[in-house]
Amino acid sequence: MDTSHQYRAIPDRSSSVIQSEIYTYRVPTPPRIVLPPPLTEHTLLPKFPPLPIRGHDNWPAGATDFTKDLDLHSLVTRGIMAEWTYVKRREAQQILPFLYLGPVYPAKDRDFLREEGITMVLLLQSGLNMRGAIKTADALGIAKAIIDIKDVQDLIPSFPHATQLINEHVALNPGNAKVLVTCESGNERSAAVVAAYLMEMFQNVDHIIAMQLCQARRFCVNFDDALKMLLRSYHDILEAKRAVNGLCYTFADDISSHENGNDSHKRGVDEVWDEGMELDTTNENMDAARFDRNGYAPFRDA
Repeated sequence: MDTSHQYRAIPDRSSSVIQSEIYTYRVPTPPRIVLPPPLTEHTLLPKFPPLPIRGHDNWPAGATDFTKDLDLHSLVTRGIMAEWTYVKRREAQQILPFLYLGPVYPAKDRDFLREEGITMVLLLQSGLNMRGAIKTADALGIAKAIIDIKDVQDLIPSFPHATQLINEHVALNPGNAKVLVTCESGNERSAAVVAAYLMEMFQNVDHIIAMQLCQARRFCVNFDDALKMLLRSYHDILEAKRAVNGLCYTFADDISSHENGNDSHKRGVDEVWDEGMELDTTNENMDAARFDRNGYAPFRDA
């Protein structure tokens, strides 16, 4: 197929300007998100830093105590990458001590569920492909939760719901709960949900580290460009929520301090709000400032 037309230069019909850059005719695409190799002992990358847990404001005290002693570095460097074989695609892997990721097949395997002590299956279904797993969970008396995912865009509103379902179950069964998150393949939707869970629960885990953690334990996960962009967007949402919550806590501290008569180091809500609403008007030509000295111009003077 002739692709030479993709890089044709637009004819310059003006005598006063000259074209500076080569024009292309492809559809604009966002920059790709590169996923480095998983952080394992075989990649010679630095050890994982401590990853403090984040609770949710509406949870009771102690609801996330089950995560205090997690050592993610030890969990990741157990040699899963070196021992990986193709048949493991049909199995489920342990991502955290209480969280497993895999395809629908292990959710229907009674021996696996009994041996691993699975106490809940979280099924991400599209259509009726989870009937076997539902029947198995009912037969064994295992808790189950079902989230319908019709397409990739359904995942973002499903992320916080899945996190809440997982933590509510684990908090109600401290020390004994084990949750299996599964979709048909165990490589896409369920992997994205587990990655989102890691981002939401650990404040130092961004979308890249979350995907690396999943891939280090389940090497066949498939984070395509759409899922990578989705997880990056969700990370931005989480960071915005954390920033807002931190500001709300500051306001609450200000009000409490003011009520207690201690105004020496605290500022009022109105003062902080006014400062945040002030605009920089030192440069009246804001639009010109955006493009000043940016080093790029599509045309130049002849």
